Amino acid sequence: MKKLKEYKFKAKNPNESKEAFTLFSKLGYKPDFEYKFPLAPYIYANENGRLGYDWFDAEGTDKSDPHSAEGYFISNSATLVDIQQLRSIAGAEA
Repeated sequence: MKKLKEYKFKAKNPNESKEAFTLFSKLGYKPDFEYKFPLAPYIYANENGRLGYDWFDAEGTDKSDPHSAEGYFISNSATLVDIQQLRSIAGAEA
């Protein structure tokens, strides 16, 4: 079994979110929920194979707070990838 890496991804739009979930699934990551393309902006691929996500912060949220969606994303130590990098990684490991 190949060792999975930790990645984080911030989608720019719903189509990018959907594509990212598809590419992460291709790499062996699986959501721990029945995924119906929630189109979440923050996506996390964990080394244990879990694929998670988070939503936008409510208006007025302190985004520097690590408990906010954006604050957690920023403070998370996973490797940040954009859609081009994710496509490349998925293509290379296919």
